[in-house]
Amino acid sequence: PIVVVSRSLDLDWTLPLFTEAETPTIVVTARNVRNKVPGHIQVVAEGEDDVDLPAAVKTLRDDLGHEHLLCEGGPSLATALIRASLVDELCLNIAPALLGAQRHTRLLDGLDAEVPLDPAALYLDEGVLFVRYRLRT
Repeated sequence: PIVVVSRSLDLDWTLPLFTEAETPTIVVTARNVRNKVPGHIQVVAEGEDDVDLPAAVKTLRDDLGHEHLLCEGGPSLATALIRASLVDELCLNIAPALLGAQRHTRLLDGLDAEVPLDPAALYLDEGVLFVRYRLRT
């Protein structure tokens, strides 16, 4: 299933992701906003005011049986997962296009220290480069 992680739950609950998904979408959030999620959606509420990612991952694995998790998100989620030592691989997709703007989206918000990576796989498909790294522990 797709798991959506959100602190604010400022989400459009009418999207097909929540209404027509082949496998029901799970929402991970904090306990203090859990009641904002419509009743037909499964919720993993960990942490009181902020999402407790280690507890949420434990619940997803141990209670719901999702042994392998692929996380796609912005820099805040990616950084939080790495800081909590919940990431074992990083997948990067490099598309054959250049974009320029005054501002750019960062991969991460910022880490306290360098995180060494080891290349694990490299694929090329229709001009898109798929790179997979393992995080060194």
